[in-house]
Parts: sequence; structure tokens; C-alpha cells
Amino acid sequence: MLRVYKGNKKETILFISITTLGAVLWGSIIVRHPLDLNKVIAWMLTYWQ
Repeated sequence: MLRVYKGNKKETILFISITTLGAVLWGSIIVRHPLDLNKVIAWMLTYWQ
């Protein structure tokens, strides 16, 4: 039987965000249109300022 791990919210949010980022990166490799992380980071910095 698997035990349910009751972690705190920060760990759960961190896990979901890292998993989502990994899925996006793998998806971009599979469709042969690599995601340029520099452009994404620049967009986030300009969008959230």
C-alpha cells in the first residue's frame, strides 16, 4: 500500500511547477520546436515588472 504524504503547500507547489516545466520542455523537444528559455525568462521579467 502507498502512504499518503502530507507535505506542506510550498513543497506541493514546487513539485507541480518543476513537473510542469519538465513536461513543457520535453514536449517542446518531441514536437521539434525547442523552447528558448532565455526568451521565456525575459518575457516573465518584462511582464511582471
